Amino acid sequence: FGDLKSRDAGATLTHKQFPGGHITLVGSNSPTNLAMRPIRLLTCDEIDKYPLSAGGEGSPIDLAEERQAEFKANSLSVRACSPTIAGRSAIEASYEESDQRKAFVECPGCHGWHPLEWERVRFDKDEAGKIRAETGRYECVACEHPMTEPQRLVALRKVEWRQTRTFTCCGENQTPERWAPEVHGVARALCIHCGAQAVPNDHAGFQASKLYAPKQTIRETVAKFARALRRGPEALRTFFNTQLARTWK
Repeated sequence: FGDLKSRDAGATLTHKQFPGGHITLVGSNSPTNLAMRPIRLLTCDEIDKYPLSAGGEGSPIDLAEERQAEFKANSLSVRACSPTIAGRSAIEASYEESDQRKAFVECPGCHGWHPLEWERVRFDKDEAGKIRAETGRYECVACEHPMTEPQRLVALRKVEWRQTRTFTCCGENQTPERWAPEVHGVARALCIHCGAQAVPNDHAGFQASKLYAPKQTIRETVAKFARALRRGPEALRTFFNTQLARTWK
């Protein structure tokens, strides 16, 4: 028990040491804490809620990432957040700078691979024009096959993250149409002419909506959309941000 107490003596609510490293928690509004020690692995959570400047010394994320200089060869910085307002969202800006990966799944009808998009969700309305959430379903963009809930869950067992950022190669601006086989969790975008891997792999960006959530059905997502429509713009904004992982405009 004496050894346990001695190890815990240096631990606080915001700093935990363990063999081989430590975990330090800091607030985004404190420039002193953001710059207090060198770090190798950095996680910035809910970055759209960060102040533009930490105590007048600049971007909190930039201040924190500067502390990774000592570990430049093997450092990792992660930014995570539900998006907020279009044009003012920090996670949106970061995603646009990335390789813009999306999660592709296999359609049980045509066996093509496509990302799950809200525009492909279908539902019926009653005579009064109200959405009937119980009719909610997902239809493939290629074959319009209506995916059942069990089929969606099976499809989610194998997700392939593919780069979708546009690029210029062979003198042509291209939207990715071909990808190399998945390696280390990413399928690299290929030029349709020369086959080169045309999108850099140094900044990985991921986007996925609740359409990928195993514990929330398509019908439940449609029900949330119908409720947001009834409640007005603020509820719709919350739906777009938290359910669709999209900014609100």
